[in-house]
Amino acid sequence: MQKLKIITFIFLFFYPFTLYGASFLESPVLYDLDDTILKKVNDFRANPLGLASLFGLDVDEIKLDKNPSEWEAIEFGVELLTLNDSLKEALLLHLDDILTSGHLSHTGSDGSSPMDRAQLAGYDGLMVGETIIMLAFENFVSPETAVGILLDNLFRSVLTSNSKEGAPILFPAYSELGVVLIGGVIDIDGKRLNAYILSLLFGLKKDQKENGFSVVGRILKGLNGDGQCLQQEGIEGIRVDLVSLAGSISSQWTWPDGSYSINSKYSRPFGIVFKKEELIDHSEVIFNDFNESSVIKKEICFNLN
Repeated sequence: MQKLKIITFIFLFFYPFTLYGASFLESPVLYDLDDTILKKVNDFRANPLGLASLFGLDVDEIKLDKNPSEWEAIEFGVELLTLNDSLKEALLLHLDDILTSGHLSHTGSDGSSPMDRAQLAGYDGLMVGETIIMLAFENFVSPETAVGILLDNLFRSVLTSNSKEGAPILFPAYSELGVVLIGGVIDIDGKRLNAYILSLLFGLKKDQKENGFSVVGRILKGLNGDGQCLQQEGIEGIRVDLVSLAGSISSQWTWPDGSYSINSKYSRPFGIVFKKEELIDHSEVIFNDFNESSVIKKEICFNLN
């Protein structure tokens, strides 16, 4: 029996790659496996430690490697997702750009971000997170088998490393998902390989909380003189505190891609504080931002010298 040779590429969040001179030799096939992919993602979100056990991973080592917010999601699981057509349309727009430019990145050739494309596709949520992974191989692999390989690699990287690419998959605030899987024959430096690209776009709906208040967002590196972000690279491990006039309400830590989600179940927060040792100490009054919504978004950039 001929040995199966698989080459796996996992691309880091917000980090651009040219596909090593690769290009699809013909139009790729779009596969309709959205329900299958959703189930696998939801099974992981519901019980991450169950899959860690199947992988034979050391739970104590996983805990040591994670900040408290990440570990809470891994230990107890997070909300399940539902499919969203607008998020899928945003992925299709981006994949068309990737195939035209040959540049696999979360930033479009026109400078667009995942959130820009989601809004263009009609998504009215507060926040999105994008994951793109690619599998290349010499022999035939069915789409169903490819999905299993791609997602198992992704799940393992989320559990065993600070994966920025995989960070959205266990981020507790997301409730919706767009899925696109394409496959075809690519040429890499004259070598023909079969390949699949799986794109996932996670979304947070507006006002999805029934009780209490939430602040969500992302902490990013790089700030210019106008207060605008210079790059889309998240900062991990920042402590985020919601505070009331009586003191701290709750605390969370940012994920590998800089995302955070923090809740107040009983009282309306007065402010939010961001801390990272001596590097970051920033606070904002947010009380008035809750006038029209129970969920607000705060995206902030810092210079780290």
